[in-house]
Amino acid sequence: MRITGIYPSAESQSFPATFWLNESAVLRVGRPFYIPEWDADFRLFPMLALRIDKVGKGMPARFASRYVGHASLWLHARGMETLEALRRSALPLGSALGFDGSLISAPFLSIPLDEVPSMSFSIRVEDRETIISPDAADNAPAILEAIGSRNTMRTGDIILLPCRDGIPATRGTRITISALSPMQETLTSFPIK
Repeated sequence: MRITGIYPSAESQSFPATFWLNESAVLRVGRPFYIPEWDADFRLFPMLALRIDKVGKGMPARFASRYVGHASLWLHARGMETLEALRRSALPLGSALGFDGSLISAPFLSIPLDEVPSMSFSIRVEDRETIISPDAADNAPAILEAIGSRNTMRTGDIILLPCRDGIPATRGTRITISALSPMQETLTSFPIK
């Protein structure tokens, strides 16, 4: 499985700026997220996760719906101070983006790609709730076309599209991710330690 993330500022470019995560970055459903000690400011960024259901390369945007049939909302943990220091030094950002357990997964929902923009999710941190509508899904066919023009996408690969700003990761809190539409369902709940 290859996990390809899209940088938030890259959505409008002809070829999106991407980053790759190893499979070890995926934190399994319901497992606690342990805040690493190497950064003082971790944030959890909601990412629309699209699962590739069919092998493809060089796919036109109009056929993207043939390759994606599952979506979810995942959280990507980033060390913000480390990320900023790497940016200032013009160094690769990988160590702030792709560490073990940095991608908090939730189960996928079976949904056609053209219906993904109508989905909405809830992220609850203790008693505060944030509603997420994956606006990035509107650009998904073009992004899939761009990625597929350079890389073969295989069954099980994950494409992560940015949804909004990060949520501070605070020890002792519990986060719950739920789907609100087209169905209401709790996807995952996990503590931050």
